[in-house]
Amino acid sequence: MNTVQYTHSPALEPELRQAAEFGRLKLACPRGKGARSAVKGAQIDWYLNGQQKLLTKPAGTLRPEFFTDDSRLKLKSNRLVLRNIQLSDAGSYSCLISEAGPEQSPRWINYTVVVSEEQFYDFDLPEIDSQYMDGYECGWEEEEEIGKWDRRGD
Repeated sequence: MNTVQYTHSPALEPELRQAAEFGRLKLACPRGKGARSAVKGAQIDWYLNGQQKLLTKPAGTLRPEFFTDDSRLKLKSNRLVLRNIQLSDAGSYSCLISEAGPEQSPRWINYTVVVSEEQFYDFDLPEIDSQYMDGYECGWEEEEEIGKWDRRGD
């Protein structure tokens, strides 16, 4: 495990992110409009709980160097993606953006991640009239993480 001593930027409070166990989490670094193009010439380092360095993407490269064997972790453009979230994944995630040039100072993006055992939604689920659902049950396809309805007994 690679450890590092650093201090968070006092100007940036962590953004609270909630995730459901067995779900997926995406954390952007940096956040906001134009974020993807802003990281092209920058080095990006991700840390967990202020101690464990998860990965680094050197400036001018496309492939990150991982410091963990956790295959659930990926870097897509400017987003850290964690699949199949476990309760133990809760914690403080921090990204350090180091841009080239002496006039550019490093920037921190901080997240506090809370993992829940319950599935929660950012939208209202539609009401389903039970008369139309007679003979059906809901199932989940693990590979695609997409719910679908199947006839019982099929």
